[in-house]
Amino acid sequence: MTLAMLVVMIIGCRENTNERNCTCGNSCCEKQQTAEPSATTEAVVDAEPTTLVSYNNEKSGGDKLLHQQGGPRGQIITRRAYITSYNSTTKQPNWVAWCLKAEHTDGPLKFRRFNEDTSVAAPHATLDDYRDCGWSRGHMCPAGDNKWDTRAREETFLLTNICPQDGKLNGGTWNQIEMACREWAKDYGMVYIVCGPIFNSRNPKTIGKNRIAVPDAFFKVVAREDRGKYTTIAFICPNHGGTGKKAKYVTTVADVERTTGITFFPGVPSSAKNNADLDRW
Repeated sequence: MTLAMLVVMIIGCRENTNERNCTCGNSCCEKQQTAEPSATTEAVVDAEPTTLVSYNNEKSGGDKLLHQQGGPRGQIITRRAYITSYNSTTKQPNWVAWCLKAEHTDGPLKFRRFNEDTSVAAPHATLDDYRDCGWSRGHMCPAGDNKWDTRAREETFLLTNICPQDGKLNGGTWNQIEMACREWAKDYGMVYIVCGPIFNSRNPKTIGKNRIAVPDAFFKVVAREDRGKYTTIAFICPNHGGTGKKAKYVTTVADVERTTGITFFPGVPSSAKNNADLDRW
């Protein structure tokens, strides 16, 4: 089995660049026009057959990267560079997954305008929900991973790829992890990434008229394959502070599974998912 055929199975939830998101209220957070997202049904990673999803036994074609059974229900949305499970209750993703290739770690594009995602039903997150809220608009799939393609980069700024994130975390540790993933993609040719919010309460704090839930923390799991051997690393970052080095937040994929109720990469041996050694990266 290649990593391209691995599955992220949700089995029940226990309920780089310097272009960082500013804290709402600053000049760069001024209201932007709402844009219709580009309609697309193509593979997530540049025609690679590795990023399509099997959802509720309905195959969308190609090899499976994700397979969801139960857990937090979401609207599966396939973008140019990532795939997401959108949660209409929290009004943000349950998770976002993508394959980052070495050749996609840089590029000339500079687009950075946030937009509402009108492909999901109202009420959904709006630009006004984030205005003067005290939280930054935190990318899940980073804009910095998508300078290689205009549509790919634009779609990272849709609010269905965004969570309310502490500004220091967004510009600090979370940014460090994003940049590390790009370096790993350069070093190993390709890495697979899944990230998303963690909610410890059934009644989280919300922001805005549309009540966007504020996560308690964020997870990111990363995997690579080298001649049939798998290496993984994971991070859990509390949604506050976040100015420390990324090593402080390292954990195992197995620990993220226990925390989120999500089983990642079920084809990978448990020994690999129980390793949290940054030196192996």
